[in-house]
Amino acid sequence: MAKYSDTQKAEALILLDANSGNLSRTAVQLDLPLVTLWEWARGRVHPDVQGMRAGMTQQLGDRMELLAVQCLDLLPGKLETATAAQLATITGIAIDKMQVLRGSATLTLAATLQITDEDRLRELRELMERLKQRQIDAQQGQEVGSQPH
Repeated sequence: MAKYSDTQKAEALILLDANSGNLSRTAVQLDLPLVTLWEWARGRVHPDVQGMRAGMTQQLGDRMELLAVQCLDLLPGKLETATAAQLATITGIAIDKMQVLRGSATLTLAATLQITDEDRLRELRELMERLKQRQIDAQQGQEVGSQPH
């Protein structure tokens, strides 16, 4: 049976947070038994681990924020190069992870799964109405353009 330090446990739980609670992904990334990570996530760790986790999470969130700011500062000078897309991706990932670590994540998959069928139907109807209006506008534009002067 493997013995893990409190630091390793805290780091694993932080990565689990950064992975939005995805146990399988985190276990694979850390080469850690899924059951072990699941037990830690359920709180079966020493209370010191939770304290370490909170402190380390704050530090990591601060580092992600710094990385995001640095990338954003570099982005305007890179707009004409291929690395701008890479910087934008890094910025987005850093902001996302910063928000997850600080508990202020924007729209998540869990939130999108809470949409009701009624909401989906309403959104589809709205999309269909907008599409119809675009088609009408396009037809009217063609008719106006084809009229003799």
